[in-house]
Formats: sequence, C-alpha cells, structure tokens
Amino acid sequence: MSEGGLDAEFFSIWPDCSFYESGVPGQSRQRALDMIEVLQESVHQHPDIIEFAYTSRDIERIITEGKLAALMGLEGGHAIENDLENLHNFYELGIRYMTLTHSCSHNWADSSTDNLINGGLSEFGREVVREMNRIGMIVDVSHVSDQTFWDVIEISDAPIIASHSNCRALKDSPRNMTDDMISAVTANGGVVVVNFMTYYLDPKIEIWKLASGWHWFTHPRDRDTTPISLIIDHIDYIVELAGIDHVGGLGSDFDGSPFLPKDLKDTSDLPNLTVELVRRGYSDEDIRKILGGNVLRIIADVESVAVQLSNDTGT
Repeated sequence: MSEGGLDAEFFSIWPDCSFYESGVPGQSRQRALDMIEVLQESVHQHPDIIEFAYTSRDIERIITEGKLAALMGLEGGHAIENDLENLHNFYELGIRYMTLTHSCSHNWADSSTDNLINGGLSEFGREVVREMNRIGMIVDVSHVSDQTFWDVIEISDAPIIASHSNCRALKDSPRNMTDDMISAVTANGGVVVVNFMTYYLDPKIEIWKLASGWHWFTHPRDRDTTPISLIIDHIDYIVELAGIDHVGGLGSDFDGSPFLPKDLKDTSDLPNLTVELVRRGYSDEDIRKILGGNVLRIIADVESVAVQLSNDTGT
C-alpha cells in the first residue's frame, strides 16, 4: 500500500455465500463480525500507520496526517440476516457501503450470477435501500441482477456506486453494466468503479476459467497477458458516456481473483495505472477524480442526503 501510494481503502467484509447457503441462521452475520474484529485488531496494533475513517472528513484528516484511512464495505446483503437492526449495527461498527448481493440471490435481492427468485428487490429489499439512505450507508449495485439494479435506481434518494463493475459493451458479462445502466448511475449522481479482473475486462478471456478447477484462495496469482491499458479502455468508455465525475478506477478486487492484468499484481503496482492515465491525456485534476476523488464525493453526498432525510422526518 505504501509503495503504491494508497491513502484510503475500503476493506471488504465478505461473508462467502456458502455461509448463507448453509441455511444455518446467523452464520453470515457472524462471519462478517469475525472479519470486522480481525480488521479492528490490526488497526489497534498499528495506530501510527492506519486509522478507521467513518466520514468524508475523517478520510481527509487521516490522509493529511500521513496515515492510511481504513473504511469497510459489506459485500453481500445476506449478512444482515433479513433484519434492519443488523444493518444499523453494521453501520455503527463502521460499514459505509453494502453490496446488496454477492454471487448468490437471497431473500430480498437477486444476484447477477444466480437464479432470480425475487424479480429484483422484494418489498423488504426496498425497505433496506430506503433505510441505507436514511442512515448514510452507500448502496452498492455491483453483483446485483439487472432488475435489482433498476429497482435501486427507482428507490434510492442518495447517489449509488458500482464498487467493482465494468462495461458490458466492451466485455459481455452479467457482472458488467449496460450503457443504459451507466447512464442511470450518472443521472443518480453515482459512480461506476472499474474492476481489474481480466475476465470482466478482456473480451478474449472466456469464463471457462471459472470451471477449470481453480480455487479463489489456492490458485497461483496469474498475471494474464491482458494489458493494463484495457482498464483505461473501460474508464474511457464510462467517461465518454457518463462524464469524468462518474467514474472510478480502483475497484480492484485484488483479493477476489487470481486473474489480474499484466503489470498490476497488487497495490504496489497502482502507479502503473496512473502512468496509463497520463498517456491517455487525462489532466491531473481528472486523474485525482478517477483515483478516489469521485468516490470521496459520493461519501460526502450520501452523508448529506442522510442529514436531509433526518431533517425531513424530524428524527
């Protein structure tokens, strides 16, 4: 992180779908709590180099002090176990965005890579989105089905993010976003943050790798022949369609895939991405937006919406 110049990171609190699919109540929530506890202990042990950030102002202050700002995103709405009290508890622990689904559909939202069981968001799912707006938790639409996405667009009063999704026009995958979706995120005031996984970037990479017997955590990290420039192709596409204020370039998913572009194996290689942005002619101001400024703006905007909603309801 230090070598790569990383100032702030959303650490992914990710209870694998296997915990939900076990059918044992409470397992998904507990797995998420266990991961949060591990991160808390790491931060506690290294207060001179890392600090939790809970607001946009926290992020700016911590960076100014020369430390890493640690934020948390909950990846998979199944972790709240169909209970808004759990949503509130995760927020109090520091969760600042929630990906509504991971790779599995669950009781209140459909995933892009599983059976469609709700037709998008259930009524409770709609309530979850409204409550996230109210408390100031960012709604993340990466991994969700197309209809779930459109339900979120209809409901959300606050800007949303796609924390790690690419352009379906450049790489056809249900995990990527259509032009209409990208335009809808723009109208919502949100941001699409580009994913580094080669099979969501490169049309030459087929999904066969998913069935080839490798496992997420045991397969050697495979730096594909896919060039880093393909990440910039997806950024360029979003900029042309949505504008510079609605794209992010650091939805890496480094812990989510062994298949990464050439010259981008981990956070120490992030400057290579900056070099490619400079080569494409992006200004310093635009690069700052792509490499974090736009997401920082979303955090502040969601905070403002939460304050306004509280004022409107008198709570």
